[in-house]
Amino acid sequence: MPVRVSCPFCNTPFDLPAASPSGRTACPRCGESVPVSPSAEATDAPAPVVVPGPITSLKPAFPLAAISLGLTALVAIVVGVWWFTRPPAAGPTTAATKPGNPPATVPPAAVPVLRYLPRDSQIVVVVQPQQVVQYAARTGRPADQLFGQLGLPKSLLDKLSAAGFPPESLDHIAVGANVTDLASLGVTFVVSVRTPIDEDKLRRDLKATVNPDKRDRWKADLGGVPVHVTRADDRTLLFAWKEADLSGAKAPTAGFADLRAGVKESVEKLSVSSFAWVATDSTDWAKVKGVEAVAGLSGQKDLPKRLDGVRAAAVGLSFEPAVTLSVRVRLADAGKATELAAAMGERFREAKGEAKAAGEWAEATIPFDPPGDALATLRKALER
Repeated sequence: MPVRVSCPFCNTPFDLPAASPSGRTACPRCGESVPVSPSAEATDAPAPVVVPGPITSLKPAFPLAAISLGLTALVAIVVGVWWFTRPPAAGPTTAATKPGNPPATVPPAAVPVLRYLPRDSQIVVVVQPQQVVQYAARTGRPADQLFGQLGLPKSLLDKLSAAGFPPESLDHIAVGANVTDLASLGVTFVVSVRTPIDEDKLRRDLKATVNPDKRDRWKADLGGVPVHVTRADDRTLLFAWKEADLSGAKAPTAGFADLRAGVKESVEKLSVSSFAWVATDSTDWAKVKGVEAVAGLSGQKDLPKRLDGVRAAAVGLSFEPAVTLSVRVRLADAGKATELAAAMGERFREAKGEAKAAGEWAEATIPFDPPGDALATLRKALER
């Protein structure tokens, strides 16, 4: 009797196909590789079951999902941009938004919510939701799917929507992650909204509990994972796996100026029109202990090997003046950068992309419209 399972990435239910020798199956909606437990394959019970994803059964699912978002930007240089390699698929949409001219993109270095991220963030992710919402409206694509492909946790977006802050009301989203080692794993989400926050209502809607010792700190549940929450001002919320990472709410930094030097260098490689981007610190990513930990917990054991030679990365998506994806990666030396740039240039030729080397940086710019064709080409070109 067929078994009904649910994708841990997009929550889409589907019937489990015949057992695969790899122990995994592809979700028919988002295309993610879903691991299937032997017990799920063998059962004859008709009741729906949920097959856990590679990390959803672990307590730190929230930080690992966000860290994977940043690490995937590194992997994108050598194996494809993971969350942008899916063609449009039918699915539920957010509230309809009338197409129009989106607000001007804030340059990466000027994003105001960077000031609330921890200073030790090695991976920084920023999304300007209004650009995504307007693009979805113009192209008829599901906005919630686009947000999912950008790697934003569905549980966070669902909670905000339930609390009266759907994607259309969001101004900026920023993520800061530290992956020095397993003990240091930490992720902070900063969400700014376009209308003032009713704190009492928000706490009720999030079903949050107040810390009796620090009444400005709450605990909420996101997809089964407890997180700490606080309000930085009347339009900005902070969500963090570790309470200590909420300190930026009361003691904000200077923003871009206080980011790690390597992160700032990566940010400066981005186009000023990048509305969604990831920038990393400069280090030997294949040897970072936290990467090894995330690789093991997420089932991507070859991740350190795939990052061999990668020192930093910056990936940006822009709608101005055309839909364009820019990929910048710093390699161990100029020779490796030249080799990677030459390989990308050859493989991107069909998609009319361009690639070059600039010192230790390999740089590629790929037209991104229509997304399906461009992403398929990108994925194929970057596979080793």
